[in-house]
Amino acid sequence: MICSTIIPTIGRSTLQRAVCSVLDQELGSEEHEVIVVNDSGAPLPPAAWCDDPRVRIVTTNRCERSAARNVGAALAHGTYLCFVDDDDYLLPGALWALLHAARAGSCNRTYGGLRCVNDEGRFVREVYPAVEGNIMALLLAGESIAMVGSLVHRKEFIAVGGFDQTLNVREDYDLECRLALVGDVARADSLVACVRVGNGFTSTDWSRMQLATRRAREKLLNDQQLVVRLRAAMADDFIRGRVCRTYAVSAAQHLRDWRPFVALERLVVALYLAGAHLIALRFWKGVAFTGYGALATLAPHQAAMDALALVLATPLLA
Repeated sequence: MICSTIIPTIGRSTLQRAVCSVLDQELGSEEHEVIVVNDSGAPLPPAAWCDDPRVRIVTTNRCERSAARNVGAALAHGTYLCFVDDDDYLLPGALWALLHAARAGSCNRTYGGLRCVNDEGRFVREVYPAVEGNIMALLLAGESIAMVGSLVHRKEFIAVGGFDQTLNVREDYDLECRLALVGDVARADSLVACVRVGNGFTSTDWSRMQLATRRAREKLLNDQQLVVRLRAAMADDFIRGRVCRTYAVSAAQHLRDWRPFVALERLVVALYLAGAHLIALRFWKGVAFTGYGALATLAPHQAAMDALALVLATPLLA
């Protein structure tokens, strides 16, 4: 089987649209399956899609979305996994476009463009980051590419441990960082999904975001593979500066928590990565940058800058 699409649900009314958008993809029953993970704590209402032979329904009973996605992935037979939330949906031809890009190169994750709508369903923007390959430095700098509508190689997903079930905020960012440590990303040249953005679009407790981001970041900074991946990914002084700022902020937090040796280690790595780039003005602009969306600064033309500025990201550094 080529692809397994996993849809965790908390019983939203938009579930039928999400499932039907996947069933309408141009893949046969022997090539594609849909696993709906019911984490709502109640039976799903009857619907025609429930009887489709391509659909399997699994109940997890409020174990939260990271665990629900992992349950779906554990039952999947596909070479690739596609994760779709129950209030989002795939666009026509999405899976073929993603599969074509995935097969064209060596990568563990493939993403495409996203169409964003607000809580009322009105168009907001289209998001299409134009980055491929080793994105480890971009992720550590605070950038992120939405996991919705991505294809992840199932063996790689299992190898990195899947979603961290202790995280239900920023779990996507945590997973993409661990995937980026061991492989590259590829990009499909089309829009692949429609996602809802706005205050009411998820059940996320945003008050926990900063702590969850720090946990994911510290886990990454402790990984022995990180520096090797970073050295191969920092082609721009601005991003290098942002990466070094991440290390410096981590050092300050560890010093505040009375862990001076960890703080010193972070500063040593920051100086090592900075090297001769300490004299570059663009490096210090990166160090001073406190927001996100700075992928736009890497694009040579305004059109590309506008597209890159719409990367779905959350500030890594408070």
